[in-house]
Formats: sequence, C-alpha cells, structure tokens
Amino acid sequence: MSGQLWIEESTDEKDEQTTALAMLLAELVRYRRDVEKELESIDEIDVADIYWDEQFQAKAFWTGYVLDLRRGGRLRYVVAHMADRFPARREDLEYYLKLKLTKRGTAWYEPPDPLDAMFVGSGMSQPMINRGKLRSELRKLNKEGFRTLNITGGSASGKTYSYQLVQVLARSEGFPVLLIDVAEWGTERFGALELAQRLAGHFKFAISADVVADVPDPHTRARLLMNELRDNFPPVRSPRWIVIDGLDRANVDPDARGLVEKLLHSVDVNAELGEVKLVVTGFDGLVPPQTRKEPISPITRPDVRQLFAVAAAHLGYPATDAELDGWTSQVWDGRDPVADEFALAGETIYGIARETICSLIGQSA
Repeated sequence: MSGQLWIEESTDEKDEQTTALAMLLAELVRYRRDVEKELESIDEIDVADIYWDEQFQAKAFWTGYVLDLRRGGRLRYVVAHMADRFPARREDLEYYLKLKLTKRGTAWYEPPDPLDAMFVGSGMSQPMINRGKLRSELRKLNKEGFRTLNITGGSASGKTYSYQLVQVLARSEGFPVLLIDVAEWGTERFGALELAQRLAGHFKFAISADVVADVPDPHTRARLLMNELRDNFPPVRSPRWIVIDGLDRANVDPDARGLVEKLLHSVDVNAELGEVKLVVTGFDGLVPPQTRKEPISPITRPDVRQLFAVAAAHLGYPATDAELDGWTSQVWDGRDPVADEFALAGETIYGIARETICSLIGQSA
C-alpha cells in the first residue's frame, strides 16, 4: 500500500489533493472549447462520454471530472498531457504523478463503528467534535429506512465536516457518494439549472438549458427541472448517497432552493429515485415530515474532553481524568469557541491524539 501512487487509486473520495488538482486544471484550462480541444488529443479519453453543463464553469467541471477520472483510473493520462502542454506548471502537475498514497487513517485509528469516528478526512486528521445526534441521524438513514437529512447551523459551525463522516461510512459500507459543494461555484450563481445539470451529469444523462429558457418564475423553473430529473433518472437499486452542501451561501438562487425542496419530497415521500439517500446542509426551505433534522450545536469544552476520552478508548489507552483535563486545556484555553479560528484547534487535537496518545500505547506516529 505504501508504494502505491495517489493517482492510481480508484476512489470516490474527494480529498485535499483532488480539490487542489481540480483548481489547478481550472486555472490552466478555463473555457469549454479549450477543455474539449485538450481532452480530444488524449487517446485514452473519450470526449463523447462527457456530459457537459450548458452553463460551463471551469471549477465545477474539473472538480467533478477529476473525481470521474480518478475513479476510472484515467487521471494520470490527463495530468501527464497537461504537464506537457503547460511547461510553466509542469512541476506542479508532475507532483500529482509522483505523489505516494498515504496510509489510510485506520493505520493509526480505527473505531469499532465508522459512525463513532472521532477523526475523519484525509489520513483521519480532522477531528469530528461532538455531533452525537448527527451520528444517530446518519445511522437512521443507513439502517432504519429513512431517506433524507437536513443539517443546519451557523457559519463555521462544522456542517461541511459532516460530509467527511458520510465518507467514513461510505468506505466501510461500500456505497458511492456524490458531493455537490456550492463552494465550488465561488461567488458565481448557483441555481436550479446548475444543480440539475450536475446531478444529470453524474447519472449519465443531459438536461438542456432550453427546459427553463425564458421562464422567469423560480418555482416554475424548479418544477420543470424536477420533471426532467424524474423522467430521466436511471434506476438506483443499491444505496447511493447524494450530499448537497452549502445551501445557505449567498450565491444560492431561490430556484435552487425550490429544486432542493422538490428533490427532498421526491426522495422521501414518493421514493421516485430508488435507493437514493439525500443529505443537504444549510437548507431553510420546506422539508417533508419524515426528513431527519440536525441543527449543529456550538462546540463546548466537555465536547473536546469527550473526543479525547472516546478516541483514547478506541486506541486502547485508559486515559486518566488528569490526562483528559490536560489535553482539553491545551485545546480550549485561550480560544474563542464561536470564532472561525477555533477550527484551527483541529491541528492541536490531531497532534495530541496522533503523537501523544499513540506514543503512550507504543504506536509510532
């Protein structure tokens, strides 16, 4: 495993490297005509297999396409081609061709239940503080027949990190996950058409912008696009999760919220999309009665202490009260738990768990 290259791994996981590479490619090749021209010259790539959003946006396209290429084992061909085409950025691109795949977080931390994970993300390095109710709600989606979940909370409350907990579950259970992250659109408009076309592209069909051309009413646009999705959606007979993250961002149009409302109803009430589980974050519209709801609460000092207690137990170390209090003080003292910079405490938490606790049980960092 240690000798495997990152670019050779077939995975649905969106990690930091995937995002960074997508942003680099979006910087180099920004327009659809240029993207098509570059990809057509690569023997291993069939441009006919690509479903293009009519409202082409480079960052959104490359984010999804890099994941598709990596999943299909063809990413190296595109990166190698771009390294030849853009010699000024050759070193940056070749970094991804040479990058070794780091050992999975289970090499140092493996909870008995994936939804009990206190660390998530790349290398299991991102602390998942608190979130007891969120874990419970995800279990209900996974095992108890519920289909939809709406995660809400204030700015920088950790809603986006919830997706990483879904990824831990997906790796364990073996189901695919589609993330639609509104942040990829930056300050550009994220409307119902953008959402519908991203869903359609993932499930290998196309939706034309003509469907809502000259339709000004957002509710009508949402209804027409939902009809297109429902009529073209392929049968989904095994679990597949869709996460739409960031619906409270300022660039989200009313018609996008209207489409999310209809998607929730279609998945939860009518079960029209098969075995789809839909998780949305930051959605303030109407949701079906059966939709599970999880308002993310502020992090407290006891939450940090509990993280260390549970993580130490998972690692097999019987931490004392004095040790737990000391580790908590290192994280908490002098920090404002409601300020954005509290997120930086994650590095301190990871360091204590990865180095201090692991060394106490004789596990090398």
